[in-house]
Amino acid sequence: MGKKCCCNPALPCCCGNSPREWIADFGAGGWTDNRCDGCDEIQGEFTLEHNTTVSGSHLTCLFAYLVDDYCLDTLAEDCDDGFDNPLFDLAIILRIPLMNEFVPTCTITLRVDIGNDRDEDAFCKAHCAATYEATFTKADFDGCFDEDFVPFTLTRTSNVCTASNGLGLLCGSTLPATITIRPA
Repeated sequence: MGKKCCCNPALPCCCGNSPREWIADFGAGGWTDNRCDGCDEIQGEFTLEHNTTVSGSHLTCLFAYLVDDYCLDTLAEDCDDGFDNPLFDLAIILRIPLMNEFVPTCTITLRVDIGNDRDEDAFCKAHCAATYEATFTKADFDGCFDEDFVPFTLTRTSNVCTASNGLGLLCGSTLPATITIRPA
């Protein structure tokens, strides 16, 4: 009999009885400050709370760490047009799928985003993102609360920064090749 997932008590989650919070550990980090002076602060541990307001599949348990206006202080001068300054937000989203008895594996994904996704000032549009994932077999995730198994190690599958302006990228370098997550 499978344990139930906190985000939908009627359905079992890949990781047994998923907690209300997870810890994502970025170790020493790796992004460096460019236009945003908070890039190098993506290091150490972040607590991701259960979050149903983040858009995503209804077959996924979502956990998030969200900060509005993350780099606003350092970007206000670059992008001040006399009206609204662009809003650069930080989002760290963990997705743990619900268990499917017909699929023997479970892919856990974590994505880090710093960016401006509003069209307030096209000159100031910029974005940095890194994605991590790991695929586990049913035998693996059945024991996810076993001290010998946790934490999960996720591997970076992408790290990209883009800017559609002449002011440069928000962050430089890359986040670590692997991170770990564990129940809070």
